[in-house]
Amino acid sequence: MARPEEGSYGEAMSARDFNSQPQGTHLPAGLVPSSVEEDVRSAIWKQIVLGHADEATLAFDIADQFSDGPAPVDEDGVRAAVRYLLAVRRRQQETFGEVVTNLDSAFATLRERGVIAEQVFSCCNTCGFDEIRGVSDGPHWAGFVFFHLQDAEELVETGETYLSYGMFWSHYKTRMEYDAMSEAARSAYCEERTLELVRLVVVPTLREYGLEVDWNKDLNTRILLRGAEFYRPIPEVC
Repeated sequence: MARPEEGSYGEAMSARDFNSQPQGTHLPAGLVPSSVEEDVRSAIWKQIVLGHADEATLAFDIADQFSDGPAPVDEDGVRAAVRYLLAVRRRQQETFGEVVTNLDSAFATLRERGVIAEQVFSCCNTCGFDEIRGVSDGPHWAGFVFFHLQDAEELVETGETYLSYGMFWSHYKTRMEYDAMSEAARSAYCEERTLELVRLVVVPTLREYGLEVDWNKDLNTRILLRGAEFYRPIPEVC
């Protein structure tokens, strides 16, 4: 894919919606109580657009989620509802054709520029930071950005997500150089390189693809993205 000139992607198109239920979608009567039909349908759909397609797991999780409500749901009914909505999603996917989102494009370019960029990476921010260094396979990576599962759940509803970020000191220093620095010097150096990386590489790259970036240059603040497209296709039935 040819890379757009700066600003042209956002001017050419606004964020596309790949995650809303098709208009008029309802579960067949009798699968779940009518009083919770919309809530159950929305809960199932949210998991499907995140890429989850295992009927048994989804049915168990959703039935458990609604087990203490005023209208108990039956797991077999929920499983039939999952199967029905998976079919709806597959038909919807066919209308999209090949999809490359602005997030896909921006993250691919970040990787070309030495920044590991991961979507739906780990379950939460703490685990993401613990695990991201395991993705790095050499000093050619200057740093990383990611958003986690909880972020993705918000993203599919709002088009907004927060990004976590950081640097890899091994890109800038040898082990001997790093070990020779005092703890205070290491901290200051890493903060300086992180700010530089986000300001000069991460933020401009995201904006190239029409993403609105809100960041106050405080390392204790995550990057807020608006107008982000997210798409996770579910596999066809074999």
